Amino acid sequence: MRLSDTSSPPLRLDLTVSRWLDAALVAIGLLAAVSVWLSALPWIAVLLVPPLWLQARRALHRASAATLVLRADGSAAMLHASYSETAVQLREFVERGPLALLVLDLPFDAVRRIPCAPDTLDAATRRRVRLWAMHHAHRLPAREPAHV
Repeated sequence: MRLSDTSSPPLRLDLTVSRWLDAALVAIGLLAAVSVWLSALPWIAVLLVPPLWLQARRALHRASAATLVLRADGSAAMLHASYSETAVQLREFVERGPLALLVLDLPFDAVRRIPCAPDTLDAATRRRVRLWAMHHAHRLPAREPAHV
């Protein structure tokens, strides 16, 4: 069955918060606190690390909790807990080694970047998303590429 067949089932991505990225964020926060402590900065600068770490962690959790549906006709939608959906457009799918980034165009000119690690997007699903994006590349908007 070809991917362009409209009768094929949609690709449903239940994107959750990556434990790998969460653990990396914890490690970065601890290393940042230690490096500020061991540097020539005043000791009070260590107090800036926790709020910045919390802000980064909130951004990771806010960006990753989503269900994305990619349909064979080239349309995409975000599913909500209330069983409603919002039409979105997959702007870009960027892969950098084991990490991936989904860049979505939301209504009202909003852009959402969803980081994915191997624990949230396995190799088979990554391949399907990559193939879907390549097959529907003509529908993607011509904009600047997203930076990872």
